[in-house]
Amino acid sequence: MIINFSQHSEPEISFAYRYDPGDIDIEDEIAQITGPLEITGMARRSSIIAHVKGDLNGNIEIACNRCLQPTQFALNAAFDVDFVTLENYGSGNNETELNAVDLSLSVYDGDRIDLDEIVREQVLLNLPMHVLCQDDCAGLCEKCGTNKNTNSCSCHETEIDPRWSALKKIKDKN
Repeated sequence: MIINFSQHSEPEISFAYRYDPGDIDIEDEIAQITGPLEITGMARRSSIIAHVKGDLNGNIEIACNRCLQPTQFALNAAFDVDFVTLENYGSGNNETELNAVDLSLSVYDGDRIDLDEIVREQVLLNLPMHVLCQDDCAGLCEKCGTNKNTNSCSCHETEIDPRWSALKKIKDKN
């Protein structure tokens, strides 16, 4: 979705758009967009800065960290992004040092802002760090790879890494 300020006479534009699965490629091995993503918000342009604020809602399928089974995750994210034109980016001189303000800005051409990249960025930024399919997920067997939630295996779990054998001796004494 493109916000085109040159097609609107007012400085503030409201927007709402629905992305279908496959419209946004998040290029992530463990997460996929499985349902529609809905984005709503407002875009306001002043003489130097364009400000885009909105909400993103949808469903993501992400792999469980223990057993790798697909798990549904409801994505609800608010975003607030400032854009400047390339000629207004930075402090106006030719120095290469960036400051904190420069890092929080994005660059646009002065008339059009592509929301696709904002949506992709917000999906990636709001993916959870640790996902479990269930609170008591047993994970995968380290030897044979069997999903312990659905099957049992005959691997012996009593084998102890020889580096920990000294600690086992202490535990056995108590």
